Amino acid sequence: MPGRWLLAGALAACASALAVPLAPRADADAAGTVVYVALGDSYTSGPFTGASTSVFCAQSNNNYPHLVAAAIQLGAFSDVSCAGAVTDDMTGTQTNNSGLGANPPQFGALTPDTTLVTIGIGGNDVELIDDTLECFSLDLLRPTGSACQDNYTAGGVNQISAMIDATAPKLAAVYRGIHARSPQARVLAVGYPAVLPVDGTGCWPLTPLSPGDVSFLASMVVALNGMIATVAAANNVEYVDTYAPTIGYDVCQPFGRAGFTAILATSGISAPLHPNALGEQVMAGAVIHAIDNPPAVTPPAPRKPANPRLKVTRVTIGDNAMTVSGTISSAYRGRVTVTFATRYRHHRVHVIRVTRVARGQWRAKLPIPRRYRGRRLTGTLTATSHRQNGLTAGRARDALRAGGAKRFARGPANHAMNTK
Repeated sequence: MPGRWLLAGALAACASALAVPLAPRADADAAGTVVYVALGDSYTSGPFTGASTSVFCAQSNNNYPHLVAAAIQLGAFSDVSCAGAVTDDMTGTQTNNSGLGANPPQFGALTPDTTLVTIGIGGNDVELIDDTLECFSLDLLRPTGSACQDNYTAGGVNQISAMIDATAPKLAAVYRGIHARSPQARVLAVGYPAVLPVDGTGCWPLTPLSPGDVSFLASMVVALNGMIATVAAANNVEYVDTYAPTIGYDVCQPFGRAGFTAILATSGISAPLHPNALGEQVMAGAVIHAIDNPPAVTPPAPRKPANPRLKVTRVTIGDNAMTVSGTISSAYRGRVTVTFATRYRHHRVHVIRVTRVARGQWRAKLPIPRRYRGRRLTGTLTATSHRQNGLTAGRARDALRAGGAKRFARGPANHAMNTK
């Protein structure tokens, strides 16, 4: 979505590269043996860090895929990363309201001959940048306290953590899709870097976050990376840690040291809260290190062919909330993420609750946002279980329609499960 990167347009009208591409390694791969495809979102495309190679996607020739490509001798290279991309854009056309056109599915670049794939995706599914911008508005006049954390953990549920959980099965499907299209490829999942200080300090107002909320958002990036690493390991994908290598290059560092751009662009040129040229170079170094140091090959552990048999069995609508319950295989021990998603007058309505499984039963109470109570809404209720302990994942959906909070009704139910 363009809102995730076009905020930098006014700040980066005269963008220029700040770092020199890494030189080819002395032990570079034999020419013609590597066919490299780079997939991902704006942390991969590197908006405004160098000369533009795609206006729609805010892709630069100084992003980490280009730096990696310059350091290894290639048979072919294709960078189709695009700012604002989510997991759905791997197989679907990415559009926005900029009038600049559209980007075809990124998976279109994959071929059976591809031998190396890097992918950095998931942050926009979790809406981490959007959440951070919301935190800026909460903390703008409050340089102390933890207004952002309080907002996202109200009611005892961490909404960002719930989004991370809900993104896990989407990411698993992406990794499986890469293997299906490029079975020979070595696949590297590139994690997200340490944009904010890890010591809990801040640099308000350059980046208007209180120290407490700096720590909170940094912990959410760590949690997101943990999920990516876990899902990658379960799907024969190597995880590349860019968080540890970028510690000390955060937005609060002085000019020339900061690897990321603050809201007030005093730390380099890129989209706000994104890697600048130095940050992309540090990330490229982490990817090259991973390429040079492949993990030891171990036989995969056998998976239990268990089917979670996930179902939605009951939906009860009250004045302020809907209560949803269902069943799942008794062999499954974990959590079910329940989501109600719709749109109302261009506003996204997205309510998530995570419920634990107890004796094959699950139950979640989803509050109807106050501003939408009594409104006419049509949406989708989704229950998702996740891979755990060798068990497969599953998903069940119901269509819901409403003419007011008291008149919610279930539409045609679709309890068919998609196991993953």
